[in-house]
Amino acid sequence: MHRRVDGFVDRFLFRKRHLAEEHVGGVAGAMGFAHSEALVRAMLTKEPVRVFNLAGARIVSGLADPPDDLQTLASFLESKRSAVRLTDGQWNLCGAVFEKFTPAVAIPLFSHGTVDSIVLYGLHANGTALDAEEIALLEQLGASAGSALDRLEAQMLRHEIERLRGMARV
Repeated sequence: MHRRVDGFVDRFLFRKRHLAEEHVGGVAGAMGFAHSEALVRAMLTKEPVRVFNLAGARIVSGLADPPDDLQTLASFLESKRSAVRLTDGQWNLCGAVFEKFTPAVAIPLFSHGTVDSIVLYGLHANGTALDAEEIALLEQLGASAGSALDRLEAQMLRHEIERLRGMARV
């Protein structure tokens, strides 16, 4: 009964938010069918910013030699294996790197079991923090993106192997 009442309230009183949550869930499912890394990365940043009305999002890749604060965050995300709120005062990411928004949440993007990239999402455009449900959806989105990127890499490697086999036959 409680679940039905919650569902009713979500659908009718918070319709815009309910639709945004459904959309992000749908995007997470659609990532498995993306045909390029660029599309996966665009879906990972642009869709949540648009539907949740966030101040911004950015993917930080190339974690082999980032600033110390990002190295620490990457290590922490790898050990925690889930999202981290950056607004609790525990993290001090240099604001110069993120010109247009202040990062509020960090989502790990795993590839082959290790953090390959970090997705940073800002606050809502009106300055309010993301809630637990939104963060959980962003984690789901990050997990789907990691799987999609691994699939695309495996597909590329299969094509390369076939190409090399063809060259070896000649």
